[in-house]
Amino acid sequence: LDIPLSPDPAEARKMFDQHGFTFLFAPNHHPAMRHVVPHRKVLGFPTIFNLVGPLANPADPPYQVIGLPSMERLFVMAEAAARLGRRRIILYSSEDGYDEVSTAAPTRCMDIQAEGVNEFAIHPAEFFSPRPMPEVRNAEEAELTFIRAIAGSDPDLTNLLAINAALALVCCGRADTMQDGFNMAKETLLSGQVSRYLKKLTVV
Repeated sequence: LDIPLSPDPAEARKMFDQHGFTFLFAPNHHPAMRHVVPHRKVLGFPTIFNLVGPLANPADPPYQVIGLPSMERLFVMAEAAARLGRRRIILYSSEDGYDEVSTAAPTRCMDIQAEGVNEFAIHPAEFFSPRPMPEVRNAEEAELTFIRAIAGSDPDLTNLLAINAALALVCCGRADTMQDGFNMAKETLLSGQVSRYLKKLTVV
């Protein structure tokens, strides 16, 4: 997508200050991770670092949503996340095995705040007619699918982005309910704001 991803933490912070967006590649911010990468590649299966990574966010954000591909990991992650002292973290995993809010099956969520942990589920049928999750075979297909999704030109892809964005909006208090967040995100996508925003990010 031609979005500049700087390995320098200061440059990453500058991009965030300018655009409200930045990408933090773990090895650039947690040097010890570099020594682990080759071993993880050799093993070829998920390790404890797949769980540690999202919890070790170098920005230490007060709000965070973390998707997990396995429901079995929700409870152990919730115990760890509760010790971080952040204002709110929502962990989630779909019943059909995605680390995203699914458009085809319910997604289970664990809402972690100072008052405790609250569990709830997101049912796609409450927002739209459930549809299979999109599949891509290579990077080119992924790029085209993403461009179509943020352009609002494909209703199914728009719904997928909107329902996932809704969870983040609820987490940080920008939306009171998932329905409010879904409507807000969908309106933003259909207005073309996200496509225009992407073009700004590609300007070095």
